[in-house]
Amino acid sequence: SETGTLIEQAMSKYDHIVARYGFESFIAGRTVSSVSPKLFNVDSSSSISIIVIIALVSAAAIGGYLILKRRKEN
Repeated sequence: SETGTLIEQAMSKYDHIVARYGFESFIAGRTVSSVSPKLFNVDSSSSISIIVIIALVSAAAIGGYLILKRRKEN
């Protein structure tokens, strides 16, 4: 389970890696389905917000760099 205890979260991530990259499970008696669970529990609205914030900060940084570069040339 992705929302369970730390052990359950670790096993979920382990299952994801084994299923995604085709590794052989080294845990005895553990079978991993071919359908990979989500690695992180993130809803789409929060991920869109994060992408927008990163884009705005990047645009501001690039714009600031270009303004400073232009001022040094003058």
